[in-house]
Formats: sequence, structure tokens, C-alpha cells
Amino acid sequence: MTSVALDYETLTDIELAKLIAQRDSLAVRVVTRRNNQRLYRTAWSVLKDRPDAEEAVQEGYLKGFAAIDIFCWSVVSEYMADPHRVERGPWQAPIGPTQNPPVARTLHRLAR
Repeated sequence: MTSVALDYETLTDIELAKLIAQRDSLAVRVVTRRNNQRLYRTAWSVLKDRPDAEEAVQEGYLKGFAAIDIFCWSVVSEYMADPHRVERGPWQAPIGPTQNPPVARTLHRLAR
């Protein structure tokens, strides 16, 4: 039997999410590396405090990875149900913290 090594950098976000659901630590590294800077900048723009922004991003990752099975199927079904979808997937759509209630609540709580 021949094993084929995955090139994680070429995988889509959905493919990586499926691997994360199987507890693949390399997939977690790729996802965090791809998204850290953007997520941190978003959190910092709201919180204006480095430690709070870092904590918000870490908390977001923890909650996201804990619910990855639900995320995988909800994103796929939502994407497939969208009659106006284009070539890019919904995970690439711009979204602000106020458009994502759990993130908005976390950022608001940390800003207090």
C-alpha cells in the first residue's frame, strides 16, 4: 500500500476544515497561519488593545475548532442553497465582526 503525502498549502479551507474535524494538527497550523494576521487586525481594530485582541483571536479559534463538524456542514449547505453564489466559497466572503454575532459578543465583552 502506498501512502501519499498531502500538500496542505494547496488544500481549500473546506478540505482543511474536514481534516481538522479528524483532529489533524497540521491542518490546524495551516488554517491559523492563513488567518492569524487578518483576524488579529480585525480584533485589534475593534478592541484597540493587543492582549485583548490576541485573546479574542485565540478564543475564536478554540470555539471554531470545537464546533468544526457543525461548521463544515452548515457552510457547505448554506453555500449550496445560495442561488447567487459565485466561484468563490462563502468562507472567502468579507465578514465583519458585527455580521457574526458570536464574534461581536466576544469582542464587545472584551472591550468592557
